[in-house]
Amino acid sequence: MQDFTGIPVSFSLAVKAALASNRPVVALESTVVTHGLPYPQNFSLLKSMESTIVELGAVPATIIVWRGSAHIGISPKLIDDIEAELSSTQAPFLKLGSRELPLALAAGTSGGTTVSATMLLAAKAGIEVFATGGIGGLFEHTTNPLSSRGQGLALAHRAGATLRDIEMVQFHPTALDVGIDPMPLVSEAVRGEGAILVDEHGQRIIDDPLSARDVVSRAEWAALQAGRRVFLDARQHPGPQFPELFGSITEMALEAGIDPVTQLLPVRPAAHYHMGGVRVDLAGRTDVAGLYAAGEVASTGLHGANRLASNSLLEAVVCGRWVAQHWKSLDLELGAPAAPPGLHQVPSEEPAPDRIAEQVRRIVSSAAGVLRDAETLKAALAELAPLRHHDVGLVGYLLVEAALLRRESRGGHARTDFPQRAEIGHHLVIAGDPAASTTTEPIGAVA
Repeated sequence: MQDFTGIPVSFSLAVKAALASNRPVVALESTVVTHGLPYPQNFSLLKSMESTIVELGAVPATIIVWRGSAHIGISPKLIDDIEAELSSTQAPFLKLGSRELPLALAAGTSGGTTVSATMLLAAKAGIEVFATGGIGGLFEHTTNPLSSRGQGLALAHRAGATLRDIEMVQFHPTALDVGIDPMPLVSEAVRGEGAILVDEHGQRIIDDPLSARDVVSRAEWAALQAGRRVFLDARQHPGPQFPELFGSITEMALEAGIDPVTQLLPVRPAAHYHMGGVRVDLAGRTDVAGLYAAGEVASTGLHGANRLASNSLLEAVVCGRWVAQHWKSLDLELGAPAAPPGLHQVPSEEPAPDRIAEQVRRIVSSAAGVLRDAETLKAALAELAPLRHHDVGLVGYLLVEAALLRRESRGGHARTDFPQRAEIGHHLVIAGDPAASTTTEPIGAVA
């Protein structure tokens, strides 16, 4: 068995218990920790997620933190070794990102045809839930998995569900710009320790590097559009303490050939989180009977026009639990049955290159990035119109159209031709097919 010396006791015990008892393992891919919840505070969050899974009637599962867990002292090499060992055992092993967590279910594994645990649940209960994540993969610069292209939005729209505020995209200002796709994230905590944003001449990009994400991103975007480069300068603060304070970021930088203690870190804004989504009520219901949504794909209203850091995790846990409690109140025959022979969990792999998807990434990035204007958005709509038969093309078109129709700047949506915020705020809602009409509704309205 793998030597677990030097890693948190709760982690090693969880893995050892799973190996000994064949208990299913749900492994969370890093974002539970890296979105701002340090160990051991994240442990209560994990237990809450486990309770949600049990409440749904699924097989009780061991919950462990996975990829990117250097924040709690687990090296990538050790993660690889443990993953290989887990995959070789009889214990069902399911890897999930935090955007897939709200209704994650433990399913058995064996070779053969693919099925998702949610599909198993839906087949038994006669209902379906979308927990498909965000839309970062629509942008050329993103911190999201490239597979997060808004497929849930396309499916919901085609099914007749209402979408809300899909133009509201948060761009994180400090993605590490070293040619990696998706881009590694440099935490805001680095600026909290005193790092500043400068151009190639050492001139500050923004006076207050701790301004809100949208403010910093707009300053960086303007500099990039003017032909300047943007760097995070941590040489003085935190300086020599950088590796101790930010182990995983140091490791990423060194792999790219940059020493953050002595060199500037090249950064740029990158699509990070989608505040809009499928409009739902407090039970996760859309306006299509039997269709629910939870997590980043849903528009609950929690995030407004500009998400605060780590609130996505709260939404995943709290709103996911509300969906589970609602289903329980319906007295449905819930519970994920044991996986039939020949079925296995969908692998978490990046999609194969897709010509249309790459075309959409280019168009959406150019028109619906940090700063937007009518002329560019209208040109993008004309390019995207012939691509609406493709899910990615449809979502790109709807996003750009919504950005054009919102004639103000608010939160993550910034228009250079409408720089002021409208006096009266509103939601922008898109009716599902076949109507596909766009209207507004008052802020605070619940589906």
